Amino acid sequence: MKKGNKLLVFLSLILVIFIIIYFAKEINKTPSKPLIKNLEKSQNIEKIKERKLDWALLLPEIKEIISQSLKIPSSTLEVTIHQEIDLNNDKVNEVIVEILNPYHGAVALEQYAIFKIGENNKPEFIKLKEKSGEIQEAMFSQGEGGAGRYGFNFGFLPEKQIIYRQAFSAYNSPSDFCKVDAYIYKPLSGYFEYDENISKDLTKKYCKELCDYISKMEGMEEYFSNICSQF
Repeated sequence: MKKGNKLLVFLSLILVIFIIIYFAKEINKTPSKPLIKNLEKSQNIEKIKERKLDWALLLPEIKEIISQSLKIPSSTLEVTIHQEIDLNNDKVNEVIVEILNPYHGAVALEQYAIFKIGENNKPEFIKLKEKSGEIQEAMFSQGEGGAGRYGFNFGFLPEKQIIYRQAFSAYNSPSDFCKVDAYIYKPLSGYFEYDENISKDLTKKYCKELCDYISKMEGMEEYFSNICSQF
């Protein structure tokens, strides 16, 4: 082999080795330190939030928020924790508080509100987006009146990220109703938004169970006849 050819082969081998070393280094590169630090910072914030979240300590703030919403003096309110539950699958519990409000007209009904932890670990109302598009604070009544002829309730399907409101009124009149309004969590808006299909499904289930129960109550069937004829 001529000298020139040998030199060319030698240089080609050097070039191939250089290319292999270069790509090996690129493949083994680790993420830059700022990226790793930002990821660790984000994870630490979530851990701190979960660890330090104590709803009992936040009750005074919640009381003030409810006072402003209801436009009544906070000194007249008593707010207690009813339940803590993760409603939007973010691994941080929301809280349902019971409101003892002397201004509440219907003594038989209890009042509740649902709060989440917001920015800077501050409590804020869970928001419901109604069918009309109106945004409402998550406040509910629960109980019965009229000797069992009307009632309100609310509940959750946390595994499906659903909050629902149930209600009925039964006086054997054209205005009688039985319904469930269901709201499902939408991460993009941060609201629990009204869902018509889920509402219809839960309405059928709830009203059927209600009518089955009423059928066993002597003297009540006539009041519920308009409702139960549909279920």
